[in-house]
Amino acid sequence: MKHTIAVRLCALAPVSLLIAGCSGEPSEADIRAVYEAEIAKTNEQMINLGGEQAANLLGKSELHSITKLACKEADQTSGYNCDVEVDMSVPLLGRSTQMRTRRFVNSDKGWVVIDH
Repeated sequence: MKHTIAVRLCALAPVSLLIAGCSGEPSEADIRAVYEAEIAKTNEQMINLGGEQAANLLGKSELHSITKLACKEADQTSGYNCDVEVDMSVPLLGRSTQMRTRRFVNSDKGWVVIDH
């Protein structure tokens, strides 16, 4: 009887880990992926508005690094409010490092950011 319970618990452990991995706050890699998608969209819009030459002349936005500092569950709404440090270059403004708080929601398309 004890052996059967131990076997069942061992069989459930991987399932528990899988479920735990699917819930909770976004990882730093998840946050990076959201930022990279936003930057790609912005660069594409610049090309569509001014053409490839103008985009090359002005330069494209580039993410150098991102660090997840902390996340906490959002109050009275879905998702997580995450403090992140972002080092990126933006056309005409140059390179800078900023700390921001943004709300991340896990949708059917993956993590997305909802600005306040």
